[in-house]
Amino acid sequence: MTFDAYHKWLGIPAEDQPPNHYRLLAINLFEDDLDVIESAADRQMAHVRTFQGGPHSADSQKLLNELSAAKISLLHPQKRAAYDAELRRQLAAAQEPPPSAAPTQPPLPPAPRPQPVAQPVRPALVPAAVNPLAAPELVFERASAMRNGRPRRRRNSGWPLAGVAALSAALVVGYLVWTKPGAEPIALAPPNARPAKTATNPRPDLQPPAPKDPETPSPPTADMEASVQPPDASSDAAAAFLKTEVRENSPPDRLPAVAESTMPKPSATGLAESLAEKAANEPANAPPPAANSNAIAAMLVKAKADYLRDMQKVCDSLETYIDKRIESSARRRTKGPFDAAVQMRVAFDQDGRMPATAPSAFKQKAAKARADLERTYRTAIDEYASARQSASAAALVEELNRLGDPEQIGRFRRELLRNPGCEQPPQGSGIPGWTAIKGPWQRREKDPPPQEGTGYFLPGDCAEGELVQDIDVELYAPRIDSGKQKFEFTGFVRSFKQQPPDTSRIVVEYRDSSNSKILDAADSGPIANVDAWQLVSDKRLAPRETRWVRVRLISTRYGGRENDGYYDGLSFRAVEK
Repeated sequence: MTFDAYHKWLGIPAEDQPPNHYRLLAINLFEDDLDVIESAADRQMAHVRTFQGGPHSADSQKLLNELSAAKISLLHPQKRAAYDAELRRQLAAAQEPPPSAAPTQPPLPPAPRPQPVAQPVRPALVPAAVNPLAAPELVFERASAMRNGRPRRRRNSGWPLAGVAALSAALVVGYLVWTKPGAEPIALAPPNARPAKTATNPRPDLQPPAPKDPETPSPPTADMEASVQPPDASSDAAAAFLKTEVRENSPPDRLPAVAESTMPKPSATGLAESLAEKAANEPANAPPPAANSNAIAAMLVKAKADYLRDMQKVCDSLETYIDKRIESSARRRTKGPFDAAVQMRVAFDQDGRMPATAPSAFKQKAAKARADLERTYRTAIDEYASARQSASAAALVEELNRLGDPEQIGRFRRELLRNPGCEQPPQGSGIPGWTAIKGPWQRREKDPPPQEGTGYFLPGDCAEGELVQDIDVELYAPRIDSGKQKFEFTGFVRSFKQQPPDTSRIVVEYRDSSNSKILDAADSGPIANVDAWQLVSDKRLAPRETRWVRVRLISTRYGGRENDGYYDGLSFRAVEK
């Protein structure tokens, strides 16, 4: 009997296997809260790691690879959108009822409701029980007919016949009145009809309003389609709409209108000029007030944390907006909107800048977050300038300038690596987002198949290949210097099936502000796995004064012409726990 790791370790029964990513992480279907997804993945992986030293270590490694793949796929907005679309299609196909063996006759349609028609009531169709005169006579005769055991002859009475004749005459007269031309069919009046108003006014003191000028046109009435348009992209409510109301069934033509960039540039230069002007106007003999450095530092830490949180929300909403446009236009097979959305995604992934065609709501949110940050910095700089601490004030101006342009929205992505899965097409002889130190690095798509997506990293024809990417973590400086910021790296490595196999190695270095001194490092060592993609992961507390992180991919060739140490599904993210 084979060992069922899904059931034994994660409680997933056989009927739910193989599980989808959400079932594997034990979270709700189509959960979109990134914190919930990340916490669930960490919890499941920590539980499975407890079985690595037991008799089922191979099953543990296989399950860890699946959990890591699910985590990476669901934390990346573009990958999650593609996965969710495919999962919805599979679930919809599974819920369709199977076709029956023999065709059944469709049920007859319900009979149409008869419309009321004004027709006369004929005397012959009136039941005898309706006649109040005939009913007592019939009962009486039937009861008395068997009296004394023999039938009695019914006496001829003329008054019932006279009643019937009178009733018939009344019906004939009613029929003539009913069918008279110009008569109003009262019986066919709708239930909500109101009687016509008379010309007389029973309340002389209440006069009706004067009639409108017939030449004055009445305002046009919008149809239902026009009355449910999304909010204007320039309004504050547009950001919430873009995040929650851009459904998968929303066509591209219903998306908010786009506008040119109106993002204000950072005003650190203006702060420096105002600082110099204030220092020049300060009396030389005036006693400087004391500056509360601790209070200023606490104020700036909070301001930078709020700025990071707000900009991450804008970045998440922007990525969701782009992915929804791609998904919607692909489903509707509209080539123009699809190409525009894909171009927006490629441009955003390559340089991280706010797309020029992005709705103005995103730009306004980013500009507001930047203005709030600059307002706090201006207060701190003014306080240092008033205390004649020009060095501290100048340092704050430089620090604000290092926080960068708010249009560089890509710096606030939760995934800090650019092009982490080599999904972007090569530009010239290089791979977007990465720097080749050694070897002609390129993108490969098969033999072996990718761990995820459509491509992965290949060193090419070289004895040793090295590919690096530097990550700016200045935005996390307050938490880093307080000893509270952790970062997590995950990735997959594999080698071509040959003897001896080439090796793959991943090094993650934590560096200072000059990007020259290594404060700490995580090194996977050479790995040669020719059978499957092997997970490499590391989570650690960033050393104080860390401002840069360098990710290095190092492959070494031991046989063949090409260096076949592969990499795919890389990820580097900031975590709070």
